[in-house]
Amino acid sequence: MIVSNVWEENLDCKGTFPSPRFAHTSVSHGTRIYIYGGQSIPLPPANTTETDGFLELESQCDLFCFDTESLTWTEIKYESDIVPPCRNSHTSVIVDEHMIIYGGANSIDGPLEDLWEFNISTKAWKKIDCIGSRFPGAREMHAACIACNSGGNEMSFLMYIIGGRTLDGNICQDVWVLNSGTHIAWCF
Repeated sequence: MIVSNVWEENLDCKGTFPSPRFAHTSVSHGTRIYIYGGQSIPLPPANTTETDGFLELESQCDLFCFDTESLTWTEIKYESDIVPPCRNSHTSVIVDEHMIIYGGANSIDGPLEDLWEFNISTKAWKKIDCIGSRFPGAREMHAACIACNSGGNEMSFLMYIIGGRTLDGNICQDVWVLNSGTHIAWCF
């Protein structure tokens, strides 16, 4: 609930700040906010005024944590060599101790159709392979959210993917759901 209806700006933050970026995602876990990926404009090399060739957008694959109590930024160092490709215009959701990302795009691969999980406790990435023959397909600029599914004896979470844009530039109007129960499968 919003209490004061007043935005505060220029918080006195400290730590290792992320580079200026857009098309990244953010999720909250307790009092911490995690931002992943996005696009930025690389800075020209030191001691040069040359900007030609340095204004191309660059997809990011870094993860930062912002502690809302201490107002401190921290870059998360991964504990595994397995990491997702850099990306922007993807979606992220949080389920328990796990940030899950889907899709997005980068300048090398174009729109992506992969699903990854980051364990906040272990700081390790894991690629999630889904079962079934139907998938949302490569897309970027879509939306995602999580809903709880308490049917049966076990609690599971449903990740919804809505809309987006495909490799050929078509705008999607479909809705997909991923059930995190015992069998991870997409439904249309």
